Amino acid sequence: KDLVFTKKDVMNIWAIFNCQYLLSKDKDSRPSLALEMQIRCSDGTRYESKDGELLNDGNVFDLKKVESIDFDYHDYNKDKKIGITLVHGDNRYGNKLTVKGGEKNWVAGIFSEFEILLNSIKPQHHWFKNYQLIIVLFSAVIFGLTFFNLLLLLSTPNTVVIKGALD
Repeated sequence: KDLVFTKKDVMNIWAIFNCQYLLSKDKDSRPSLALEMQIRCSDGTRYESKDGELLNDGNVFDLKKVESIDFDYHDYNKDKKIGITLVHGDNRYGNKLTVKGGEKNWVAGIFSEFEILLNSIKPQHHWFKNYQLIIVLFSAVIFGLTFFNLLLLLSTPNTVVIKGALD
């Protein structure tokens, strides 16, 4: 389904990544962690951040048209990984969520968090897609009636009878 991601939705997604990063950072005295955000804009520019500053007010999301977002978290010591890619438009193959790890409960829990979050995002309604068949059929009927009336008009002789003129 086509979803419309607001800045708040993107911030909520980032919060899941940041939370996992902070939890791993606190527990591990020698952390081997990576947390990254990459945003690509329609003008070809690309921005990267490790702390979510790009989501702050007055930054990229407020100034440019965002085409794609990539968030990645990786805990190399515990072999945990989360990644999400969101691409603007009708790009079913570009949108991807990855949750990997050796602990089944952790993977299931993270996946469940994303599932709840993604299910709360409002879908984009495409009235044309929803009523495409009706619109095409209606257009075909209108076109057919117009064409039929045009043929009738062209096939009718242009004869004018004036009564009483020859009496």
